[in-house]
Amino acid sequence: MLLKSKDDKGNIVFNLSKPENYYTQRNNELDPMNTCATTSMVQALEVAGYTFPSMFPNYRQPEDKLTYFIRNDKRVLEYWKQINPVEYDKFIYKKNGYYQPNEIHAVLSYGTNLFMGKQVTRFISGYPLDSIVSELFVRERPCVLSGKFSGLNHIVTLVGCAVKEKTVNKKQRKDITFKDIEYFIIDDTYGLTGRYKESRQGNDVAIMPKRFIAEFKPLNDRTKKWCHIII
Repeated sequence: MLLKSKDDKGNIVFNLSKPENYYTQRNNELDPMNTCATTSMVQALEVAGYTFPSMFPNYRQPEDKLTYFIRNDKRVLEYWKQINPVEYDKFIYKKNGYYQPNEIHAVLSYGTNLFMGKQVTRFISGYPLDSIVSELFVRERPCVLSGKFSGLNHIVTLVGCAVKEKTVNKKQRKDITFKDIEYFIIDDTYGLTGRYKESRQGNDVAIMPKRFIAEFKPLNDRTKKWCHIII
């Protein structure tokens, strides 16, 4: 549900996420430094109202269960081998610079759907900026986005944005576009976005549109971004 409030400048703030929906990857049992993708995906799914399967009882948190599933399920690994045998081989033989399967966008989406037992997400490599805004306002769904912040490749959850009150009064939600956004709101599982050494929580981080364009991938692309939508 899209919650409304006002900030200190009078903007209307729309947020799909409640504080209790925030996840941190720092407490993950399984590889906390390299599980932003699965943690952000679980976070987005919870915001959207999904519940998680109870497999792998040795792991308490759903993000750890999802990470383990993607890294070990034969169907997931076979899918990765089919779409990118070079990166798959690097992982299997632990060659320098290899990625884990949960760090590959297409594999993350495919594995998450298998883990959940139904299609809950889809990765789009060139999603228009206005469509991302529509995910929030029309479908009332968060998005999982990939970026590079202070030199760190990272994945976060887009959960809301702020719009001038006069725009909200003038336009229907379906007509609000990227140019109307004062700032976006993300939940960053690693901490305050781009200032990770400060060890501050990453719940409801404000991202200005200029920064959104510069730091989300493709970097500096003013028309589209990589995006996992939630079904």
